[in-house]
Amino acid sequence: MTPSQLARQLCANWINGMCEGVKIDDHLHQTKFREGKCLLESGQRCPYFEEIVCQMGGMLPDTCDLNGYTAAVTAYNRVHNLRSDRNTNRKCPDCGNILVKGARLCPECRAEHHKKSVREARRS
Repeated sequence: MTPSQLARQLCANWINGMCEGVKIDDHLHQTKFREGKCLLESGQRCPYFEEIVCQMGGMLPDTCDLNGYTAAVTAYNRVHNLRSDRNTNRKCPDCGNILVKGARLCPECRAEHHKKSVREARRS
């Protein structure tokens, strides 16, 4: 997944390739920071994408693929020479899927470990 594909999927300002350019300030007022074609479509940095979309890691909707999200954020950070989150590339030790911040295992492996633990406890 590319950063512009990720914006199409998750950015609240992206509408048919155009940027609404609205963000909420510290006082909960809507402010217009830009208008026109999406900056990501032309390979430029976007402050809204960096502040909101790139920080969604643990709050992704079910329709969004975590591996694709991480790949897009990593690609964006590389292209613009930004420091990426150090947990971005952590992988599950069992299956190799990319982990959400703070997790030791991916959801599938975590469920399997839990089942195994319960089985062992019942045997005892």
